[in-house]
Amino acid sequence: MIRRHTAGVLRVLLCSAILTLGANGWSSNNTPGNQNISYHFASVQTYRPNEFHTSVMERLLEFSGINTRRRLPYRVVLESQGRILVTDPGLSVVHILDAKNHAYWQITGARHERLDTPTGIAVDAEDNIYVTDLRTPRVVVFHPDGRFVRVIGAGTLRAPAGLWVDKQDGRIYVADGGKDQILTFDLEGRLVGVFGTWGAGPGQFIHPQDVVRHRKTLVVLDAGNSRLQMFDLQGKLLGMWPLGIDRPTGLAFDGDSNLYYVERETGSLVAIDLQGKVLATIGRRKRMFSEPDFYCASVDAQGEVVAVRSPFQLHVLKLVPDSTP
Repeated sequence: MIRRHTAGVLRVLLCSAILTLGANGWSSNNTPGNQNISYHFASVQTYRPNEFHTSVMERLLEFSGINTRRRLPYRVVLESQGRILVTDPGLSVVHILDAKNHAYWQITGARHERLDTPTGIAVDAEDNIYVTDLRTPRVVVFHPDGRFVRVIGAGTLRAPAGLWVDKQDGRIYVADGGKDQILTFDLEGRLVGVFGTWGAGPGQFIHPQDVVRHRKTLVVLDAGNSRLQMFDLQGKLLGMWPLGIDRPTGLAFDGDSNLYYVERETGSLVAIDLQGKVLATIGRRKRMFSEPDFYCASVDAQGEVVAVRSPFQLHVLKLVPDSTP
């Protein structure tokens, strides 16, 4: 059992919401909140492939500044075959871990389309891989085997960070922190919609960092305004939730409408329910090298949380009631 509790994480969500979505929070159904049950994260599996291992010497070189290129996992996603994909802007690659077949490899891009700063990542219904490239603003699409397919949004995007690929509707939602907008493309790369402007008002953004779809709601991490904003699929504002002191990196939902993210300052993995109640936290920042315990996390179809943990290990966790071992 892995268990740790912290205070003050997202506590202000309920008491200081500017707009609310009613009793159902970001959920579009009537899923009840488990307000009287406490939870913890239980460890299911840990992967420690040699390719992900960072030696003590490598860490000392990074700490001293001699080795300027270091692993920097940013986002993680799972595809239908169970492979785990992790963007790494530090090394300019996407790590591919195939735990089922005990294989590991990397995507670096095509010969003339090398990845520069891969950040957000998503997959479509055929497991094609979509990666936002922050400093060479674009979305790069790869075949599941890593072959380059095409570029989306070059000349349109300014600083794309997180993205979400809607497998049912064939839409790509990109959070552009440079334009302070959410841009929508079809799978062929045609721009089909834009919403948001710079500012702190309702429906405005300052450096949005992520966007995810949960049922019929788009949830945007409006990092510069320290809040989540919820929209319908046409970009109409539904509600806003202040984040208080939390600085989430990435958003992921399970089937029960629980929200998961890694808190940047503490390095903790956090789970909250659709009413904003903190269900469980785990992890803390490591003092010696000032590294977070966790970097990023995603949720699979079974509700298991796959988290990237320092030093670049993959942990599979499950949110379970405290009475469960």
